[in-house]
Amino acid sequence: MPAGQFSKNPLVDKALRHSVRDGMAYSVQVGAGETYFSAFALFLRATAPQVALISTLPLLLASFAQLFSAWVGNFVGRRRLVLLGCALQALLWLPILLVPMLFSAAYVIPALLVLLVLYHSANNLAAPQWTSIMRDLVSERRRGRYFAHRTRLTTIATFVSLVLCGVILHELDTAGRTYFGFVLIFLIAFAARAVSVYHLTKPK
Repeated sequence: MPAGQFSKNPLVDKALRHSVRDGMAYSVQVGAGETYFSAFALFLRATAPQVALISTLPLLLASFAQLFSAWVGNFVGRRRLVLLGCALQALLWLPILLVPMLFSAAYVIPALLVLLVLYHSANNLAAPQWTSIMRDLVSERRRGRYFAHRTRLTTIATFVSLVLCGVILHELDTAGRTYFGFVLIFLIAFAARAVSVYHLTKPK
């Protein structure tokens, strides 16, 4: 889109363009990584009840992080809390993909569950503050057009990353290298979140 499309203020317009790129990178993380948490749990020999817990409990417990974010944001600052939460979420990909190597079979599923609670909590720590920042950046008159544009691109990014990483995982699983497949797609998710954090560091 041409310069000045999102705001007449060049600094705000630049920040909103970085936000679009942040959203696309975050969506790659979702498509390449989060989508495959349940499949990873099954690979680790989780039972059906354990898979159900992994799919639901982390999101439920992590929702309380939004309440904490609203309180601590008054002391830490909005932008700093966004960067802290998103950077922490990116770093958590590393222990997640190493779970089978760090824990014995008896503890691997509980460890994954705890890590996923922390993973989603880190994102929820940032989310309320990010929403507040974006509300200040995007004028009401341009809000619908901007978020429609952003959502269209993030949806495409999620779908493409989901399909490509599914193909990668399938091919490596067929070759008998399933764990390497999960490591690879989770590293893609880690890199995508790191790119997202980079764009979030741009002035808001």
